[in-house]
Formats: sequence, structure tokens, C-alpha cells
Amino acid sequence: MMTKKRIKGRAQGLCYKHVVTLLTFIQHTFRDIYDLFLETSPFLLCTIGIAFLLIYLLYISNTRIKVNIHRKTPSYKASSWSCDKTDDADDRKGVRVGLNNLGNTCFMNAVLQCLCHTQPLVDYCTRGTYLSDINHRSPTHGDLVKVFAEFVKKISDSKSKAAISPYQLRSEVQRYAPRFYGDSQQDAQEFLRYLLQGLHDDINRVKSKPSLMGDYGGDAFKTWRKYRDTDDSLIVDLFAGQLKSTLKCMTCNNDSITYDPFWDLSLPIPEGYRNTSLRQCFNLFSSPEILDGTNRPYCEVCKKKTRSSKKIEVNKFPRVLVIHLKRFSASSYGQKLNMMIECPLILGNISEFAAQNSIGDGCSYVLYGVVDHDGTNNSGHYIAKCRNPFTKEWNEFNDSRVTKASSVVTNKSYILFYIQEGSSHF
Repeated sequence: MMTKKRIKGRAQGLCYKHVVTLLTFIQHTFRDIYDLFLETSPFLLCTIGIAFLLIYLLYISNTRIKVNIHRKTPSYKASSWSCDKTDDADDRKGVRVGLNNLGNTCFMNAVLQCLCHTQPLVDYCTRGTYLSDINHRSPTHGDLVKVFAEFVKKISDSKSKAAISPYQLRSEVQRYAPRFYGDSQQDAQEFLRYLLQGLHDDINRVKSKPSLMGDYGGDAFKTWRKYRDTDDSLIVDLFAGQLKSTLKCMTCNNDSITYDPFWDLSLPIPEGYRNTSLRQCFNLFSSPEILDGTNRPYCEVCKKKTRSSKKIEVNKFPRVLVIHLKRFSASSYGQKLNMMIECPLILGNISEFAAQNSIGDGCSYVLYGVVDHDGTNNSGHYIAKCRNPFTKEWNEFNDSRVTKASSVVTNKSYILFYIQEGSSHF
């Protein structure tokens, strides 16, 4: 390794060498110019002189020696989303700040906390990747995702324990969704669906949707490709899955299969039990339903409406699996279902809940967010419990108050957020 003194001496020697080379070049150039002056016009002479000068500049630029002084360079860690500085990642401690209640906005605060713990979505916002995806033809013209991204940056970068006000984001939501206007209590799942749809529209990479040609109802792959041809965004990348619906005619046994996308799963809760499990909710979700009377569907083979059975299964699991527990079931006669539902922190054998030959059923899921509802059908309060992706600790976010969670899943759990194991810090 050369010392600084040797490097400096070598640089001075190179400088002297270039000066001598330049003077020799000029001498030969003027001599050639004098000879040419006798034979050509001044215009051509100037052109040749400029050409010689450009050639020399190109020469010294290609032959100069670059002296690199050793300096500390940041190391980078690759992920499926982009590259991030390792030092920065080590300094990040995750979200530990609460949100001010702006008047019965606990439903919004709880959902926002869970989304701010969805690390791939947080990375997308904080790194500014969304800017290149903004679709100005969306209903909100890109305004919603801009405000949301700024909110995510603010809550992610906060070093203070003081709560943050989501006022601007709330105003933007109310601007385009009047049903969320005012101080009345809203349903957290309905807000989540609206927000995800609005964000998707704002960053849909398909600026001009193609004409939908062909019916691929019975082909899972073609139906999914057709869906992605019109809906392509990070929201779809993360939250979108595919359902398989099978209608079986009880007269001719003909099966009619269709595939539809979903962004969350609304699972029914078995009634009549004191405690139940998430597995039982999935089983009830996929149990065949008899369609009779006015609900009879049309059979293409029988050419008439027939008594049929309908079965819904998951055909493709998303990266982020959002499960909505139907505690406000219509069959419960207006009473909220408050039984305890055993939900594992790691959802391992996901294939038990999927259709045969489904996509992604070999993945394990980690629970990282829970929205609780405490109250009745007509009133109540929402809080969020979130797993810090860096410290792995569970915190409870009760609007502006942040504490360590004493429990994760309770009889108040309403919305569950699972992410595929190994997806960005999980």
C-alpha cells in the first residue's frame, strides 16, 4: 500500500509529464498548421485545430491515473423491495408512537397502526418508491397515497413519545369518502377496505386498463392473469389472494367453478361454543352451503334453476393475510360474538385451509397485527396490538397511549394481520 507522501510525489510527476506532453503536442501542431496554412483556407485550418485539441483532451482523459484514497463505504443489504443501508436498518426501532383521537377515530387509528407495522408497505412509502407509481387518473388523483406516505414517514421517523395527529390523512379520506365524515363511530374493517382500495387506485401501475376479452371463470391461472392486467400495484402484490367458488348442481352433479380475488377473508364464527379456534372458523368458511328456494342458481346443463351446493375455498394465499372475524354476525340476533378464538402466533400448515393444489399453501405466516373491538354492536372502542418487526416485542396502541401488550389474542380480537414468514424482517 502506497503512503500519502509517495502518492503526492507520483501525482506531481504525472502533472509534469502532462505539461511536457502538452508543449510537445502544441509545437508539432503549430508546425503542421503552418504547413497547412500555405495549402488550405483559414476555415478548414480552424476546424483541424479544434479537432486536434479535442483529440488531445480525449487522450489525457483516458490515460490519467486515478488515485483512490481508502475510505469507509456503507455496506448494503439486499431485499426483495430495494437496497437499504445496513447502518440505517440497525438504527431503526420501529413504531413506538401513538395517534391522537380526533373524535371517535379509534377505528382509523387502530388500522393505521397495523398498516404502519406492515414493513414492506412502510419501506415502499419511506423510500419514496410510490412516487414513480402514482396514477393521476385515479379517483383521488394520487392525493391519498401522497398524504398516506407522508404520514407513514412521520410516524416511522418520530423520535418523540408525543402522539401524532392523523388530521391531514383523515381530512383526505373524508374528502373522497363522505361516509367517514363527522365524529360517528365507524367499522374498522370497512375503513381498511376503503383505504387499501384508495391506495391501490393511486398507485395502480396500469394507467389505461385494457378491454376485458374472454371468460376464464374456470381457469385459475388465466383468471389471475386477467385480474393483474387491470390491477397491478403494491397493494395487490401484498394483500391480494384468490378464492375458488364451486357450484354443484344437486340434480345433475355438474360443477361450475369460478375464481375471484380477495384482499381480506371474512371468517364466520361457529356459534354455540364457549371457545373455538381459527381452524374451526376456516372449516366453517369452506363448508358447503345449500342454495335453495329463491337462492337457486341457474344450471347450464339442466337449463334451469336448480337446488345446488356452494363451496368457497382459498386457491391462492397473499403475502399479507388479513383475517376479519365476523363477530357482528346477522345470525346472532344483533348480539356481538364475544367468545375466545384461539389464533396461533405462527400459522404454519396453511394448506389445511386451502383448496386442493392451491398456490402458496406451503408458506408459514407470522401474526404481527391485531385490531381489538371492545363493546357492543352499537358502540365500542378499537385498539391495536402490533409486533415490532425489529425488536419482536408486542406493543398495545390505545390511541395516544402506547404500552407493552400483556396479551395478543383475546375474545376482543376482530382483525388479524398475518405476513409470510421471511418477508422483510419477519
